[in-house]
Amino acid sequence: MLTPLPITGRPIRLAVVGLGTVSELGLPPYIGRDDVEVVGLCDRDPARLER
Repeated sequence: MLTPLPITGRPIRLAVVGLGTVSELGLPPYIGRDDVEVVGLCDRDPARLER
């Protein structure tokens, strides 16, 4: 199995499935970073997407 190379020269692309309590605690540190791009959010409850 090959070892993945580090991501350089572009932001890390992040998608989150499930926007419950765990994501509310874990997502904010990534949102403020210049080297992370949030590209997708998904939840079964449409109201959670509005938060």
